[in-house]
Amino acid sequence: MSASSKKKLRKEQAAAAMTERQQQEQKEAKKLKRNTILFVVAISLVLVAFLGLLIHQWVTNNGFFEKATTAATVDGKDLNSVEFNYYYVDTALNQANEIASYAEYFGGDMTMMGLDPAVALNKQNYAEDQKWSEYIMDLALQQAQNDYALAAAAKKAGYKLSEDDQKTLDTLSANLDTYAMLGGFEDADGYLRAQYGNGATKKTYLSYTKRSMLAAGYYNEYADGLNFDDAAIREQDAKDPAKYNSYDYTYYYVNATNYLEGGTKDEEGTTTYTDEEKAASREKAKEIADQLGALTTLEELTAAVKDLEVKGSKNQNVTTSHNVAYASVLSKLQEWVTSADRKAGDITVIVNETEATEETEAVINGYYVVCYEGKSTNDAGKMTSVRHLLIKFPEAAEEDDHESHDHEGHDHEAEPTEEPTAEPTVDPTVDPTVDPTVDPTVDPTVEPTVEPTVDTTEPVEGEDTETEGEDTEAEGEDTETEGEEEDAVSEADRTATREKAEALLKEWQDGDATEESFIELIKEHSEDTSAETGGLFENIHAGSNYVENFLNWSIDANRKAGDVEIIETEYGYHIMYFVEWEEMTYRDQMILDELKSDALQAWYDSLLEATPAKLGKTKYIKKDLKLSNFGF
Repeated sequence: MSASSKKKLRKEQAAAAMTERQQQEQKEAKKLKRNTILFVVAISLVLVAFLGLLIHQWVTNNGFFEKATTAATVDGKDLNSVEFNYYYVDTALNQANEIASYAEYFGGDMTMMGLDPAVALNKQNYAEDQKWSEYIMDLALQQAQNDYALAAAAKKAGYKLSEDDQKTLDTLSANLDTYAMLGGFEDADGYLRAQYGNGATKKTYLSYTKRSMLAAGYYNEYADGLNFDDAAIREQDAKDPAKYNSYDYTYYYVNATNYLEGGTKDEEGTTTYTDEEKAASREKAKEIADQLGALTTLEELTAAVKDLEVKGSKNQNVTTSHNVAYASVLSKLQEWVTSADRKAGDITVIVNETEATEETEAVINGYYVVCYEGKSTNDAGKMTSVRHLLIKFPEAAEEDDHESHDHEGHDHEAEPTEEPTAEPTVDPTVDPTVDPTVDPTVDPTVEPTVEPTVDTTEPVEGEDTETEGEDTEAEGEDTETEGEEEDAVSEADRTATREKAEALLKEWQDGDATEESFIELIKEHSEDTSAETGGLFENIHAGSNYVENFLNWSIDANRKAGDVEIIETEYGYHIMYFVEWEEMTYRDQMILDELKSDALQAWYDSLLEATPAKLGKTKYIKKDLKLSNFGF
């Protein structure tokens, strides 16, 4: 090969080698570019996902969907899910507190009332066709209707929060920040979201609270402003005089179930009776009731009842009811007892029978044998107000370590000076300013309303029966039980207790000796539950159910404002302070209270009627709330 040919070949080989390198370099460049693009895409996706997570978290925390959903409409105003959740959660907690207090009073827990704190509200039934969450939702709507109706009326009337209410609201605002810090939350908004759900903020919660306080404040102001003159009281009295009397009567209930005989037991031990056996028990009950009803004096009735043999035992007791308000007289007996032509010593027999329905016939369950003793017209003298400081005998103080009493120094009955008043469907005075994690509205020191005791003996027929327990005497009644004896107090204890009372009285007399200083002395030293209110008892009248010495001192016609004296009762020694003679008799006060109550209810009902309310989309309401998360 010539030299020129070799040279040409070397050039061609060099060119070929360069092309391969370039091709390899190009491949590497493309690969690098592709990997770079994939990396950038991956990073972008991560950033997008992270950004999406941030956006989702922001949307969630801020309640974007909750705020965009109308959960209820009240008076034409749309409440979003955040706003309605305030009502829903607080209503659930209020109900839980009432149920827990009621259950505790009877020595049980909330499950005995059909509510399990550990189970979501939408997973347990309140009624056969209603979940607890649905029931709470209805109550929450009523509360919202209440607040908006009263707040609108307050605005129209120019009412504003009182100075004390505004201070309470300001304190709540500060407390929310404290609760958040103690709970480990970033801020009050985070704390409120944990309580009420996404979207909750301090601003909207305070707005909700202010509306509720405005509603409650205006309701109370309107109620306080109601008044009626003497002519209106006399007119009301003339309509139905019996309503404002108090009655004394004694009765014995002849329960037909006590005379059931025979019966058939099943494998589970349940006894059933034939219609003939039930009829026989009713006939026996009627026979006994008729025999008792034929007696002519209370003494004869009491003795005959003691001699009755019921289920193999004797020594039965009559029930004696003193100073029973018209509304508290047993429903089956009310018409007879309160009749205008009733005379002391009258005895009758009244059948206790269920009402017939389309599906069932009336059923006789027993008979009341009743003796009328008399009545009080409640107009004998004006009422009084007193204060007292109680120093208990050691035995009484020891008892109170184990038992709860209403007020020491008077009979353990609900105070008889106030007639039941009609209440709005939703309590407009509920304080929503309390930390929602701690008993929002219920005072744990107050015993819940007690349902009547029922007769546990087997009913004659069905569950729709009325036994003597059904009408357990209520407010204002003094029911006597035989066999009770006072605990003996040693002379040494009696002397020591009196000396302590005398020393406190001297301490007060050596000081300012004013009502204000007496109140402070009571709060510091009184052993009565009334100490918190300065030992004050108002509306005391001749028919009040206080122990004898306490009552007699309080209504003594010679009593003057500022009178002070030490008296003794079965509880200990009371340092009594007479505040004043009030302007009205108990009878007139009852009538005035009724007039005010009726007028207040009519006004309140008219507000609600003019404030329509309905539920909307409740998807974002905390229906799955578990009360155990709130300490129940």
